[in-house]
Amino acid sequence: MGGTTATGGSTVVGGTTASGGNTGGSGPTAGTTSTGGARGGTTSTGGARGGTTSTGGAAGGTTSAGGTTTIGDGGLLATESASFHCFNWADAGDNFQKGALVLTGLAATDSYDTVLAKSNAILSGFKTVLGANSFRIPINETTVNTATTWAAYKGIFDAAISQDMKVIVAYWLPPGSNHVADTTTWNTMWKTVVDAYVSSDLVYFDVFNEPSGYSATAFVTLVQQWMAANPSVPANRVIVAGTTTDIDVNQQGAALPNCLLSLHIYDSVGNTVAAAEAAVKTHAGPYYNRTIVTEYVGQSLFMQGITTQMKAYGMGSCYWAGLEGTGGVAKLSGTAPNYTVTVNNAANLTLIQSGWTQ
Repeated sequence: MGGTTATGGSTVVGGTTASGGNTGGSGPTAGTTSTGGARGGTTSTGGARGGTTSTGGAAGGTTSAGGTTTIGDGGLLATESASFHCFNWADAGDNFQKGALVLTGLAATDSYDTVLAKSNAILSGFKTVLGANSFRIPINETTVNTATTWAAYKGIFDAAISQDMKVIVAYWLPPGSNHVADTTTWNTMWKTVVDAYVSSDLVYFDVFNEPSGYSATAFVTLVQQWMAANPSVPANRVIVAGTTTDIDVNQQGAALPNCLLSLHIYDSVGNTVAAAEAAVKTHAGPYYNRTIVTEYVGQSLFMQGITTQMKAYGMGSCYWAGLEGTGGVAKLSGTAPNYTVTVNNAANLTLIQSGWTQ
């Protein structure tokens, strides 16, 4: 998951103070542009799949050169998706962790009060410096199923809700795995999160980040089982990953008409405007206006192409990453918990914001 770097930018001070200490883990490393992994998949040229769609909304819509479009299949979900002006807030050593997750700026020994205070400061900076109204964070079994760690980690959610920010909470596998090894433990984790936050319409549930060990059909079945086990979660707050590393949502979109969809696009598809545009059109297909690009990063031409196409399609997006050591679009300075958020990559931030539609 790397990120491009640059210079420049403005600063703003974050939130409130508190004391104490505990959350867990460590997150994605900094990096220079390009791929960040096997995301992206194959690309093609030309327009998105037009025509009609299978279920769940308005007719499919057509596209034309340069990224303009009419209507996709999203229906009411189109507004939901487009509303995400979002950044990933990641573990500084990557989100694929066996142990508890520790997001950038937090510490494993932080208490709930300290996590709450730090999160308030960081999220205030996300809003005022980055212009974000939402963010995406990881969970894993260790973080949630360890009572003391989860109690502290909840400070992130509670800070977001108090600041009226949307939260996408996504499950990450431990390193070396490509499927859920223990479904009982996994279901217990998700039940704990759902029970805590289903009552807030600001919290969205990204069932499984990059389900690389599943075929598209098998993963659809897993999501359907998850929805049956968590019937209190409205379908419009369920986010369904694309195939393998979230590279294509066409099968998931057809099978799950009432859910939002998650697409990852990295400049492994090609560092050109045309390649980026084609990747969005091909891999979102007719489901683009209920799809959120929950991870993307790359060099400047790729960034120009993907943001132009997301804007044309009215898609929401979560840039990788907001805070990620020194490689994110922003960094932290100052003394915890009263952090200051500073723009680390002003050129990328301008491109990211240009892709937002609301």
